[in-house]
Amino acid sequence: MCCHIIPEICPLPGKYATIVTMDQQDIPFDLVLDSLEDQIALTDRNGTILYVNRAWIEFGRENGMPSGIEWTGRSYLFPLETSRGEIPDTAKGIRDVLDGNLPHFSREYPCHSPKEKRWFMMRVAPVAATGLFVVSHHNITQRRLHEEKIRKISLQDSLTGLLNRRAFDDRLEQAFRHAVRQKSEPLSLLLIDLDNFKAINDEMGHQAGDNHLIETARTISGIIRDGVDLAFRFGGDEFAVMIFADHRIACEKAHQILDDMQGKVSIGVATLEGTPAPDIDREAFFRRADEALYEAKRQGRGRVQSAQNQ
Repeated sequence: MCCHIIPEICPLPGKYATIVTMDQQDIPFDLVLDSLEDQIALTDRNGTILYVNRAWIEFGRENGMPSGIEWTGRSYLFPLETSRGEIPDTAKGIRDVLDGNLPHFSREYPCHSPKEKRWFMMRVAPVAATGLFVVSHHNITQRRLHEEKIRKISLQDSLTGLLNRRAFDDRLEQAFRHAVRQKSEPLSLLLIDLDNFKAINDEMGHQAGDNHLIETARTISGIIRDGVDLAFRFGGDEFAVMIFADHRIACEKAHQILDDMQGKVSIGVATLEGTPAPDIDREAFFRRADEALYEAKRQGRGRVQSAQNQ
């Protein structure tokens, strides 16, 4: 079977057509492009759009572009180069390909709709010996959703469903930096230890111990604000809670947990408010809560200890 592509100027103004010759049958190449699910555009060296396939037109229409919009003659780069954030970096990568400084460029990007999460892979590359460039947008949503699911599993405690220690380290770093940067947004940390948990395992069995851990997780989750505060299973019988509120509110939440757990937990509370002292970093902030927890246990357990009162 013979198959070769011959570039030709299409009679329609502003369009480029190519012919695929297969077994002596001439097939307009735009029909081939229109059969693809990927959104495809051809541009010149300036980034001016010369042709788009049917998927490109349909995607634009489904996402709010005016019906009947004329894509040819529009600049693919202009909206990228005049935007903020990571988009100008994308424009630079594309420009490097158009200028011959890169053989190709690609980037994954989100394009969520009100109904679903979506991600795409944008790729731009030259079309050999034509002076033209092809831009494609490939839907990678299923792969990204699978990756999100795997990542969620890796950050989740399998027994309680809370976030795990790995997630705790990551989220505490993010939250601490944000609190230090914003200064006006307090961050409170509760460290919770189940009192006499070993005795439950020894006397009633590990299944009873697991049930106690699950019930503790439910209690904590029911007290903190869903979608705002964060709860973690920090270790075997240890839990941590990040509360994005001042020390008074954090202590109130801690006492609620203590009451609902019938006084069978020890809790240490530390809060970062305003401009922290020069010697306070993430580790020092964590140590404050940990030392408060140790003090609560030293004083007889079954109590809340504030780092501010030590």
